[in-house]
Amino acid sequence: MSTRFDADGFHSALDAVRLVRRMTWLDVARATGVSAAMLSRMKHGAAPAADGLAALCRWGQLDVGDFLTGAKLVDEPGQDPITVAMLAIGQDRSLNRAARTALTTVLLTTYQQLLAMTTAAKTDA
Repeated sequence: MSTRFDADGFHSALDAVRLVRRMTWLDVARATGVSAAMLSRMKHGAAPAADGLAALCRWGQLDVGDFLTGAKLVDEPGQDPITVAMLAIGQDRSLNRAARTALTTVLLTTYQQLLAMTTAAKTDA
C-alpha cells in the first residue's frame, strides 16, 4: 500500500484550529507565511509544498503523520480537548466535507457558549 497525504483531512484540521482561534484564512496566511491563494487551493484538495506544510503544521500544532494513509489521531500532550475533538471530526471519512464542517461548527458554537456560561458562573461565585 502506498502512502498518500490526506489533503482534505489536513484542510479540515486546519479549519478546526482556525475556528477555535477565531481567525480568518487571511490571518492564517499572515501567521504562517503561506499565501492566501495556496490556502484557498487547499480547500479544493491541493496539497501545500513542503515548506508551507511545515509552517502550517507548526502553526496548528499538527503532526503531518496524522494525515498520511493509515495514520491515526494521537492526543498530544498540551493540546486542548476541543481542538483534539475537532481534529478527529475533520479526519472522519464516514462524513462528507459539508457534514464535517457542519458538525465542527455545531461543536465549536456549543463549546463557546458553554465556556462563556462557565466563565460567567465563576465570576458570579
